[in-house]
Amino acid sequence: MQMPAVSVIIPLYNAEKYIGECLDSILAQTFQDFEVIVVDDCSTDSSAQVVESYMPKFDGRLRLERTLANSGSPGLPGNMGVRFSRGEYLLILDNDDAITPDAIEKLYTTAKDFDADVVACEKYYQVPTQFFNDAEVLAKIQPYSYQRGGFVDKPTLIEFDVAKRVVDCTQKRFLWNI
Repeated sequence: MQMPAVSVIIPLYNAEKYIGECLDSILAQTFQDFEVIVVDDCSTDSSAQVVESYMPKFDGRLRLERTLANSGSPGLPGNMGVRFSRGEYLLILDNDDAITPDAIEKLYTTAKDFDADVVACEKYYQVPTQFFNDAEVLAKIQPYSYQRGGFVDKPTLIEFDVAKRVVDCTQKRFLWNI
């Protein structure tokens, strides 16, 4: 079996309301050289069944794995997904994420163009229609950037200087969860 360009890893726990939208957004990608590995952390709802229902749509590129016991965080299922992955690059998504149709293409192309080990992109929140006029909900939603000091709107190269990278991470210049 040929190595995919990208392994998409999704830790899963009780996301029956969201995982379908996440998987639909992956199916809609302009870049199709990927595999998807979903690792269920002992969901108590029908999350795993929703994933299973998507398997025919992915033509063998969707895999569902399960933890033996609930770990209480996405770290263990995420790491399991990494171990099962075969891709040149990894894309880690939360089970309630949806990505734009060209997200994998843009991230992969940027990684290849700059010979980058890691690429990241900004995120935004989609507010359900019923909350459009709810000032309390809207006040809690703030623009968020993974880079302290403002949003990144063009490729930004981080030097190979390991000492500088360590300082940047310890000073929380970059806020990456995984």
